[in-house]
Amino acid sequence: PGASMSCAATYRVTQADIDRGSYTNKATADSDQTDESSASATVTFTQSAAMSVSKAESSSGPYGVGDEIEYEIVVANTGNVTLTGVVASDPGATLGVCTPAQPASLAPGASMSCAATYRVTQADIDRGSYTNKATADSDQTGESSASETVTFTPLIGVAKRVVSGPVQVSPGTWDVIFEILVLNYGNVTLNNIQVTDDLTTTFPSPTVFTVESLTSSNFSINPGYNGGADPELLDGSDSLEVGEDGTIRLVVRVVPASSGPFLNTAIASTDDDSAADNSQDGDDPDPDEDGDPTDNNDPTSIDFGPNLFDPPFGIKTVDGSGRPVLRWTMVWINDTNIVAVNARVNDPIPVGTAFVPIPGEPSGYAVPIGAPAGSTNEGVSCTAPTGSVTTTSLCYYEGPTLDYPRGRIIWEGSLGPDLGVTEPDNAKNAIWITFHTRANSGVRQVQNTATIDVDLNGDGVIDDSGEQMVATSSEAWNASPLPGELPTALPATGFAPGVYTAIAEQPQSLLYTGMGDLRLEIPSLRVNASIVGVPLDKQGWRLEWLGGQVGHLEGTAFPTWSGNSALTAHVYDANGNPGPFIDLQKMRWGQQIVVHGWGERYIYEVRSVRTWVRPDDVSVITPEQRSWLTLITCRGYDEANDSYRWRVVVRAVLMRVEAAD
Repeated sequence: PGASMSCAATYRVTQADIDRGSYTNKATADSDQTDESSASATVTFTQSAAMSVSKAESSSGPYGVGDEIEYEIVVANTGNVTLTGVVASDPGATLGVCTPAQPASLAPGASMSCAATYRVTQADIDRGSYTNKATADSDQTGESSASETVTFTPLIGVAKRVVSGPVQVSPGTWDVIFEILVLNYGNVTLNNIQVTDDLTTTFPSPTVFTVESLTSSNFSINPGYNGGADPELLDGSDSLEVGEDGTIRLVVRVVPASSGPFLNTAIASTDDDSAADNSQDGDDPDPDEDGDPTDNNDPTSIDFGPNLFDPPFGIKTVDGSGRPVLRWTMVWINDTNIVAVNARVNDPIPVGTAFVPIPGEPSGYAVPIGAPAGSTNEGVSCTAPTGSVTTTSLCYYEGPTLDYPRGRIIWEGSLGPDLGVTEPDNAKNAIWITFHTRANSGVRQVQNTATIDVDLNGDGVIDDSGEQMVATSSEAWNASPLPGELPTALPATGFAPGVYTAIAEQPQSLLYTGMGDLRLEIPSLRVNASIVGVPLDKQGWRLEWLGGQVGHLEGTAFPTWSGNSALTAHVYDANGNPGPFIDLQKMRWGQQIVVHGWGERYIYEVRSVRTWVRPDDVSVITPEQRSWLTLITCRGYDEANDSYRWRVVVRAVLMRVEAAD
């Protein structure tokens, strides 16, 4: 008696218990001596009925009038009791399917998802936004609601590209065709569209431009647009619906002062500036495809190329009347450009001569600091016609250097235009450069070549790649024979036919001079032989050792130079075999003679063939102004005298020069 037994028991609560608000549990005890006895205990649960509602835009804009906005409405049981009779409503939208279907029963933590749509009206866009409210209710709770606001944003994008060009329409003048694309990227209608394009910032002075045409099939253009004082391309009356675009075509004529690049940007905007964008180069305002064209603003580049300007051409003459002092004159004419070009003339003092400074005759332009020893401005003249726009900054003789061991003449400045002018006397802006050299003793031929470096891309620098030695001007001086200087007879050019003739060893003083790869070709006679230089001594020209070569007679013009170049070859050689000129008398008027040298073909045409020329007729080798060839060989062998009685003389004039194959 008085003792007790204690037992532990557990029960797992169910959602139904919580929904009832309590749970009652009964325990029963029994023994051999007594009847059953029981006891009950009730546990009460605190009930909390709650729900939440959320609403979110599930579609993405931009939206125009008539477009649908899609929403997702979510009703969630956030309490600890089951909610029944759960329903959702959306008076401002069209409610779609709910999952689970409503009215729904939601256990704690469960949710119901409903779709809804709304069709945008013009009034919504005019207000700039649309707010929609969704409401939910259940048997256990009161109403709960959530709202979602969609904003309608104006967004404009513009791209600009070069459709064609630059295209040269005349010397120094180019046309550039632009296309401008304007697109409505926002979700509202854009009104009073405007595009501005200030070309004065793109093509600043001294570059000159004019607007050739402005057209559009989508917009109303501004007829007064000039790219300067009036930069507006449109009249401002046009609209773009959502997603709509339009294009503008602009043709600009440019006289560039440099090759560029010139950078251009157009600006698109609306009347109230609620939307604006700087142009993106190309045909896509939004190349990164992030939906925002305003973060793409690369300017459109216009480049007129590295050879915007053509090089001038030069004419060089030499006056040998003061022999051995030679007076050289060169005239450079800017004949294919309509603007001045920066240029530098380099004229190395030719081999076989030395520069002659003339005291008291300075050029008027200072020798630059740091010039090599011996540099002077005396004896050099650089002049332009009165009223010329040509300017000179350097005009002097530069003393000897490793590259120019005899020194050189330098002119540098700006060479004004003489469009289409080829005659020096008619060139109003030509630069005339004059200097003197002294021919060394025994020098009878002098070749002088000047080159010009030009700022072809107009960037103000003459030393860019491809701007050096872009044109040349050459002249040759050949000493006219003084009385007694040339032999009184043409050389004997053959041996007895069919008979071997013994010849003495060639003296060192009469060795022939190698002339590199210079050779003579006569296609009609199948002659192709190298040319060597034959020295002139007191006995004339000695040809015994020519063999199968062609000899250039010293004292006559160097082959391909201006003047009369005499070339000779055997009719029969010392072995009695036919020589290169065996058939020279068969040539005819108009046939070609080609001199190959320095990677070029100098093509001459026959103008006379004389088959019976007396040996003492040296008139055939007198000097000429143009480049002539005189081919000489023997004819009419006299066995009694062991000599040839006549000469064959073929004369040809230079017609053109071509690059070698």
